[in-house]
Amino acid sequence: MTGAGANQGTVVFGTDDVSRHFLGLAGNFQLGSTFSQFVFSNTGSNRFRSGSSDGVTSFKFYSNVAHTSGNIFEIDDGFGDNAVTIDFDKNFGIGTTVPNTTFDVAGGMSMPIFGTDTTHTALITQRMILCGSGNETFTVTLPTAAAAYNSTDSTGLVLEVKNIGTGTITVDGDNAETIDGVTTIVLSTQYSSITIQSDGTEWWIK
Repeated sequence: MTGAGANQGTVVFGTDDVSRHFLGLAGNFQLGSTFSQFVFSNTGSNRFRSGSSDGVTSFKFYSNVAHTSGNIFEIDDGFGDNAVTIDFDKNFGIGTTVPNTTFDVAGGMSMPIFGTDTTHTALITQRMILCGSGNETFTVTLPTAAAAYNSTDSTGLVLEVKNIGTGTITVDGDNAETIDGVTTIVLSTQYSSITIQSDGTEWWIK
């Protein structure tokens, strides 16, 4: 253990609850502290942390300067091609270094699909529900609009319900919740469908 007075030029292997491992002030490498378990840090703008000083964030890449251009986080595939990018404007890209929307995928994207022949209550993890394989007639009840909505970011679940049989499928809002102002939508013909989105209070047809 070395260092004195503010731990100048310090190499520390401590046993107390504050500093267990520590190397250098200007270019810090630390394993273990009250909250931060693994840290690469320096006095510049780029930092890596596993665990944070607030004891809440478990994994973090961050900068202490405001970026107005470029990317703040990148992962490549080991062959020089980009796999994941987050740019300064908080756009998230997969397969691109220049994402121009909040979520930009350079390639195909798969979504969950679920099939049912009987009464079903939709889940917020579902995206498309295929109803019927014969002449079944039943109801699909929607999740509550509030459960399917993120009020912090004003984002609502998009859900599609499709009748692939010859029976009649009724799409019903939870309790008195409505879909475009009505409590139920009836899909009475084969291959008819409805795509809806929650606004936190009710559902709207897209």
